[in-house]
Amino acid sequence: MFAFFRRMNTAASNSRRLQEVIAFAGKCMTQVNANLPAGTCRGEAVTIRAATRSPEVARLANEYLDNPSSGRLAELLKAIKGLAQTNVTRADLLNRVLGVLQKHTMHPELSCDEAAEKYQREFRFKGRPVGNLRQIGTTLLVKGLEYDHAIVLDATTLSRKELYVALTRGARTLTIVSTNPVLNPAA
Repeated sequence: MFAFFRRMNTAASNSRRLQEVIAFAGKCMTQVNANLPAGTCRGEAVTIRAATRSPEVARLANEYLDNPSSGRLAELLKAIKGLAQTNVTRADLLNRVLGVLQKHTMHPELSCDEAAEKYQREFRFKGRPVGNLRQIGTTLLVKGLEYDHAIVLDATTLSRKELYVALTRGARTLTIVSTNPVLNPAA
């Protein structure tokens, strides 16, 4: 998230910023470039015709190029997310960036970096919302969360701290998958 905002801050032009947005969307979703006009992917304003791919996204990209703002950027990312052909693969990252953009829109006196830091501090305090009943994550991502059932994969590769976090996530059941019947984690 912070790397994305750093790249946005150092981009030399609105065109380059749009390219960064499209690249970021491609890291969070599938089929982004395939469903956008080629000009939009190159960071250019496009003429919207009847045959234009994803005309609403192209219109929002054109508006962002003319007058960039965090609000327009959030609308653009949401429109890309809403395309029937795209599938979100990194929802947590996408939602955090959208949260920062919303915070920056609500507090324009902050820079994007300051809005990101403020959002991150508040996020740490509130914690990650868990809306998915089935979730796969590293020990770092599930630290502090509890699930009814947990499965620990490849337990022999975990450090002592990681193993402790993994073993304390399941409230009702815990399944450990390991090549070794005895777990002896490294410090």
